[in-house]
Amino acid sequence: MDDFNFTVIDGENNFKLLESLRFDSYGIHNIDFNQYYYDKFIHHKILLYGAFYHGVLVGGAYISSSFDSLFVEQLFVKKEFQKSYLHVGSKLLNYIICDKKYCEEFFKTKFDVSRLESRNNDLFYQKLGYQKEDNIYGTMKKRI
Repeated sequence: MDDFNFTVIDGENNFKLLESLRFDSYGIHNIDFNQYYYDKFIHHKILLYGAFYHGVLVGGAYISSSFDSLFVEQLFVKKEFQKSYLHVGSKLLNYIICDKKYCEEFFKTKFDVSRLESRNNDLFYQKLGYQKEDNIYGTMKKRI
């Protein structure tokens, strides 16, 4: 993991950089910044994390306290790093779980579980310890 650096991201310019990466990771090149996430960001409702490989931003995540959990709103990886041997998404998610104390301080709440929406990636998240929940939201959860 020496080539990786994971960190909380702050600042409006960094938010825009992460949004550009998020759009790129979904193959969208016509960027229309999402006001929803920007509002959550400026009102301290989400934490932004970045994954850097050799100093280059290659992944990101938006974390909230939704569903009474450390909720992964978005987890995204630069297109050319997706499904690579580097496992950027897995490493970033594991880092965030290990950084639970920081998240608890930021959101002023204690987390016993992490939740996320799998978006058809159930197997990927199951390998990381998440289990499908029986609810209308399609969330998965993991004890942390």
